[in-house]
Amino acid sequence: MDGRGRPEYDGKGLHIHDEGLNIHYEIFEEDGRILVGPLKFHEAGFSLAKAEEHFAKWLEKPGNLQKLRQVNASAWGTYCGARESIRNVGKLLRNGANFARRASVFAGAILMIAAASEISARAAESIQSWGANRARGDTAYADLDAINFAIQVQDLTGNYFYGYAALDILLAAE
Repeated sequence: MDGRGRPEYDGKGLHIHDEGLNIHYEIFEEDGRILVGPLKFHEAGFSLAKAEEHFAKWLEKPGNLQKLRQVNASAWGTYCGARESIRNVGKLLRNGANFARRASVFAGAILMIAAASEISARAAESIQSWGANRARGDTAYADLDAINFAIQVQDLTGNYFYGYAALDILLAAE
């Protein structure tokens, strides 16, 4: 899974198609969280775990978060009956959503990381270093990278709590 796939908004709502991997899923808001689920007419063979993994990887690719925001916003004029959903998802995408991945705490950071990565190359380097150090089992350097990233998130957003949340999520990731 390499971040391919195209976001769309139509009568089935906001969703992503990745024809190469045969993955299709809906993106929706529920209780202030971004969730993924089976896309209408593509329910056969749907795997929540694969969809969540694909969405997390897809968001890591630079520019994809912005594409998702644009597709969601572009539906406003066309799908008047879905404006509440469009508004709720859009607000979460703009504010570093509380993305709820049922399988892992780590995915809670994905939208926040993607948003910060689009703004700051340093933040992207920090999160890549964090991932590399975690993969090598070097938890001390991974923790330092997490702290560095949290400080950058705080600086980028001007919000102490976003930085604290980023640090909490990265330190809790297994």
